[in-house]
Amino acid sequence: MFWVISLLCMGAFARTCFPNAIPHLDRVNITFDDIMMPIGIWQNAWDSSGIVSQIYKIIASEKLGFFVNEEIGPASELILGKLAGCSHQGFAITGDCGAPRRFHVSFENWLTGSPWTQQWLEDLIPYGVPMDLGSMGYEGKSGMFVLSGSLNAALADSGLALSFYRSYNASWFDPSKYTEPVDNVDLNRLKKCADSAEIGYPGIAELYLRITGDTGGMNTSTY
Repeated sequence: MFWVISLLCMGAFARTCFPNAIPHLDRVNITFDDIMMPIGIWQNAWDSSGIVSQIYKIIASEKLGFFVNEEIGPASELILGKLAGCSHQGFAITGDCGAPRRFHVSFENWLTGSPWTQQWLEDLIPYGVPMDLGSMGYEGKSGMFVLSGSLNAALADSGLALSFYRSYNASWFDPSKYTEPVDNVDLNRLKKCADSAEIGYPGIAELYLRITGDTGGMNTSTY
């Protein structure tokens, strides 16, 4: 109920959620990197992050009396870099890290348990390493997905569950009947691992090959 009320409070500038909210004109900035600035929230571009970010903003501004500013980014990969003052383009940190660091908190990082997180933190040591304040109380997992059209077609045609990894055993099944043939993929729209995934996740191609043994799915001569 509190979340619903909080969201309803955001509509107008003059409206506040708390009846005894600190007036806007009485709020103050913080001093960070020797510069006066509002508390900066780096918000992720999905609803659950937005809800928690806005709750934090309401409490920090109306109850604690701080000016608060937020900006929205598309991916968890950006969080650590933005808190360290880095610039970004799209999904990638592009450098120029350090003061002034205008973002100070961010909620819901889907890469907390990623093997690359520690490496990113080490790279950011000269600019101030963001601190993990712990779980917000829920956890999630992300991975590879099958589009519903293929999933439903396989189930309706032969009862093949494309959501189950054993269904991809080519000795017993033919899941390729329900997916786009590789020959139909425009290779001009693809990038090599070194020019895409490896930039944000060094070693991910080697990790994929080691776990899957899928030498047929990789061009190892250019890896």
